[in-house]
This record gives sequence, structure tokens and C-alpha cells, in this order.
Amino acid sequence: MTIVISIGIFQAILCMFFLLQLKSRDKSDFLLLAIITCVTIHLSIKFTIFNFVEEQSVRDMMNTFIGYCYGPFVYFFTLQKANFSLKIAQKFYLLLPFFMASIVYFSAITALSIDLEKGKYILDWYNKISYWTLIPFTIILCTKAIVLTLKNKFSPAEKRLTLSMSIGFLTINVLALSYTLFFEISSYSLDPILLRTIVYAILVIICVLIIKYRFVDTKVSQNTNGLGFPTAPQGEKGSSEIALEQPKKRRELISETEMMEIWDKLESSMKNEEYFKDTELTLDKLASLVGINKYRISETLNHYVNKPFYTYINEYRVNSFKDRIERAVERDLEVNMLTTAYASGFNSKSTFNKYFKEITGLTPSNFYKQIQ
Repeated sequence: MTIVISIGIFQAILCMFFLLQLKSRDKSDFLLLAIITCVTIHLSIKFTIFNFVEEQSVRDMMNTFIGYCYGPFVYFFTLQKANFSLKIAQKFYLLLPFFMASIVYFSAITALSIDLEKGKYILDWYNKISYWTLIPFTIILCTKAIVLTLKNKFSPAEKRLTLSMSIGFLTINVLALSYTLFFEISSYSLDPILLRTIVYAILVIICVLIIKYRFVDTKVSQNTNGLGFPTAPQGEKGSSEIALEQPKKRRELISETEMMEIWDKLESSMKNEEYFKDTELTLDKLASLVGINKYRISETLNHYVNKPFYTYINEYRVNSFKDRIERAVERDLEVNMLTTAYASGFNSKSTFNKYFKEITGLTPSNFYKQIQ
């Protein structure tokens, strides 16, 4: 068992390392990183238990508290991809069971070091309560994530990952429930080591699927149209055409280090100066404002982050619109969709509707209904 857990820890740490190498991350990437981190901590705690707790009865009782994180983080990730403007603070209550369980768990560990029998008593009660709250809690959240995935417009890669993670964590909890109901109550028996091995294998597979999604599937979806043909860059109108001929290898105009510096400067300018609010913003105008050659900006956007200029600008405008609408709803203020769109940098209703649907997969009115 120690060898199995050690391999799992190594693979989870490796996955975490790869995810940390991303040059640009959004909210959903941090949620994926949180899931992998939880798996790493989970397996590390188990490794410590199996190697440093000598008494078998105590070792069998020491279930971890990390399981309370999996359901919420998968649900948060699914909400993010479903184009709900997720603020973790609004869903913080879903993480309260994790914090409460961690306090009780470490209290039980402390009690074990002082008085073995009292520690066992506390640990036994912790296991009973956590077992019958953790399983339904995770099953409910993973089921909600599956329903949300099937009801909303997800890319094939996003759909595969959210369903895989949800089904994976559901499987773990169903196995645990089955073990209790059918193998402990009845005359049947199942080797707990086999069950643990299956659970740890599922956790590691989920980590690998996350890395595959972020480094393989996402890149393919950005650069192809789903049929294996590369897509041409999108212009201001957002149109894309299938390039039927294999494109020639791109000549490197600037180094990756230079592109990283340009990208950082663009992001800083957009967030601090909010140039996207200028309804007449063009590539030439942005180049003049940030003091960077327009061809270098175009090269960076197209090849460093795989975003044409107008897609990049309009993503900021859409996010600005969503933030303004959310604040208005929170304060119970009257909302004028078109006025808010203009304030966010759009110069026409048709352009706003087109890019909002293209970027979020929702119409503005549908988005407004979802956050009310």
C-alpha cells in the first residue's frame, strides 16, 4: 500500500508542477490546481498514517478530511465553465464542512497523542459523523455538476473533464457506501487494501485527466475546428474559415521571452487603464497607448495566447459588462443592458450581442436571468 501511495503522490506532484508552469491562468485553472493539491495532500496524509502509525486499529480509523473538498471544487469548476460569474465567497458555505472536519480531525489526532483511548473514542465519532455526511454531500454536488454540464453549452474538452471528474468522485463515494452496506453488514468480505488502491488510482487518474485537458485538449480546441483542420485567425467580425492546406511553419518574429513581457504589459494596461472601454479602440491605437509596435502585439496575441486582437479586447468588455450587471443585481438596482454594454466599450447592440454569445455561450438576457 505504501508503494501505491508513493507512486500516487509522485504523479500528483508532477501534475501540480505542470499546471504551475502555465504562463497565463484563469479562475478555472486555479480550481483545477486546488483539486490536484487536495489529491496530493490526501495521499501524503495517508502515506504518513501507513508509515508512522503502528497500531492497526488506529490506522484503520484515521480517515482524512480532504474528501470534503472534492465535491465543492468540481462544482465550482463546472459553474465557472457554465459561464456563471463565480465568486468563491458567494459559495464559501460549501467549504465549511471541510474546515469543520479538519478541526475535529486534528483535535482527534492531538487526543490520540495524549490519551489513546479517548483519542480512539473521538476518532470513532468523527468517522461516523463524517462518513454519513461526506458521502451524500459529495454525491449531491457531483450530481449537480453533471446536470449542469449536460444542460449548458460546453466545449467537448470541458464536457469530458467535468463529467470525468464528477463521475470519478461519485464512483469513490459509491464504492465506500457499497463497502459499508454490502460487505460489512452482510457475510461478504472485501479486502480494504484493494478498495483503497482503487480509490487512490481514481484520484491519480483525475489528476492526469486535468493535465491532459489543460495541455492537450484545450490547445487542440483553440487551434482546430474539431475536424482536424487548423482554423484561420478571427478578425473583427469574429468569422473563422477552415484552412484546407497545411500552413507553412511560422517564422519567429520575436522570442517567447519578449512575448511574455509584451503580454504582461498588455494585461497590466488593460486592468489598470481599462483601454477596452474605448469604443473606437483599434490595434494601431492600442499600440500607441502602450508604446509597443502593433505587429509585435499581434504576434503575441495570435501565437502566445492564441487570441486575435478583437477577441482579446471583447473578452475584457464582456467581463466588464458581467461585473457591472452583477453589482447592480447585488444592490437591487435597475439594469439597462444596452447602456451597460456601451459603458463596457461596445459601440453597437449587434456587436455586443454577437460577441457576448460567442464568448460566453449565452445571450445577455439568459445571463441576466441566471444571476437573478
